[in-house]
Amino acid sequence: MKSRIKKFLNNHYYKYLHKEKYRNKLNNFLFFFLWKLAFKTACIKKVDSNLILFVASNDHAMPPEYESLFNLAKQKGYKTICLYKPDCGSSVFYINELKKIKSDLLFIKYYARAKATFLYDYYLPAYANEHRKNSKVIQIWHACGAFKKWGYSTRKSDWGLKDEFFEKFNVHKTYTHIITSSEQINEIYAEAFGNDISKVHALGVPRTDIFFNKDFLDSRKSLLLEKYPELSNKKILLWAPTYRGNNIRTSKNDMAIDFNELYNTLGDEYALLVKLHPHIAKSMNSSDIPPELSHFVYNISKEFDISSALCFSDIVISDYSSLIFEYALFEKPMIFYAYDLEEYDNDRSFYYDYKSFVPGKIVRNTTMLAKAIKDADKSFDKEKVIAFKEKFMSACDGNSTERVLELVK
Repeated sequence: MKSRIKKFLNNHYYKYLHKEKYRNKLNNFLFFFLWKLAFKTACIKKVDSNLILFVASNDHAMPPEYESLFNLAKQKGYKTICLYKPDCGSSVFYINELKKIKSDLLFIKYYARAKATFLYDYYLPAYANEHRKNSKVIQIWHACGAFKKWGYSTRKSDWGLKDEFFEKFNVHKTYTHIITSSEQINEIYAEAFGNDISKVHALGVPRTDIFFNKDFLDSRKSLLLEKYPELSNKKILLWAPTYRGNNIRTSKNDMAIDFNELYNTLGDEYALLVKLHPHIAKSMNSSDIPPELSHFVYNISKEFDISSALCFSDIVISDYSSLIFEYALFEKPMIFYAYDLEEYDNDRSFYYDYKSFVPGKIVRNTTMLAKAIKDADKSFDKEKVIAFKEKFMSACDGNSTERVLELVK
């Protein structure tokens, strides 16, 4: 009986919260009362000129966006704090919300006292209060370049947050600095974040510094071969599609490659590694890979991060993912498997015309994909990839971490 009551309360509670008007009431209470009161209280203490706050809004491990910054700041003697998203897997209906509120209040406490706060994504509690004098809020974003539209660029579309939400909750407006990978895209970032372009700085993306470290590159390939020694003499194909859907909550992925056809065309010279977006990594299960192709298709979504995967790949197969900007640093072939281009463009839309923008061959089905892979050595236009890299990644030179951390001074 107790378990039935708990289940009923849980279902009722989440239905209540997922109704827009009730979720709005909770957001209003938090944003316009609780977070402001907490900030005012925390401001009793002075700003600590040696404290740097990092907000990891997605998981419990140090995000690659922060790793080099966090380590360098610590090395230089700063007090560094990284706040992680709380574990909200409780079956008790009110526990998850209380954990979130506690985490938000802890953020407000440090935000009010930190010399600098680093973000790499949208984070609502950061918009409730303007930063204090002589403190900084630095958005380093989780993607390089400018590909799919986001933020204020999507206000009139079905994707993401609604137009009135942006205005009401001051979304993205509290940043003092916004970091980009190239001067060429500063105007796009100013538009997407709804900020003046004077706040946008092409200092390079800290997480790309590792791609200029030969020891790191070599170590990634060694890790792969440690796990899968049979791949030592094969050409490594990395299929890294982004997710589909009108928002993150309903994100999904289609297993759009016919693995049997691909293997029958390519043979044993190649291996296909599948790296799904974190939002959909759980959506691929063992049944999606035919047992007889386990020597050809490897799901590495949970075993390797995307930075490692880019390092040991000979050809990247992508679609609309911003990882192509990082991979351009390697000056290697890319193939664009855009089987649903018109539908995706309608849902999200791009900052540039897709067909003239991408630095590689566009294919629409497995047959075309297999042919493009076999022809890659002959058809690879390296000059086009280099031009793409220079336009979108010109500020990434292996020294981005140092430049970004200088902002704290």
